[in-house]
Amino acid sequence: VINMKFFVKKEVFFFPFGVILKFFGAVPLDRSRAKGTVGEIVSIFKEHDSFFLGITPEGTRSYNPDWKKGFYYIAMEANIPILTAFVDYQDKEVGLGPVIIPKGDIDGDIETMKSFFRTKKGKLPDQGVI
Repeated sequence: VINMKFFVKKEVFFFPFGVILKFFGAVPLDRSRAKGTVGEIVSIFKEHDSFFLGITPEGTRSYNPDWKKGFYYIAMEANIPILTAFVDYQDKEVGLGPVIIPKGDIDGDIETMKSFFRTKKGKLPDQGVI
């Protein structure tokens, strides 16, 4: 059994929504703290024996060849692997891709991921494929 959790900005954790969100696995994320979002997420990882974090891609409304790198910094600082996953609408497949162990070669590791995802087609492929 995987105890699923997800981040929600701390501002929405007021009664009664906070109780409901926590029941469903929400973890409050304080994005205003001095250590920033990456540091906050790394701290939360270190507080739990087991914690899975899913990050969906941004730029879904238009093509953007440049990836934000926060996910990589989180993985590197928390000393956790990056497991890639995909939904290929064209071939009607869902699956897992390569596991990346971040060692600091951000550009090389991201290029490995991009190479894998180039073979997958999104729901709106006319908006660009990485």
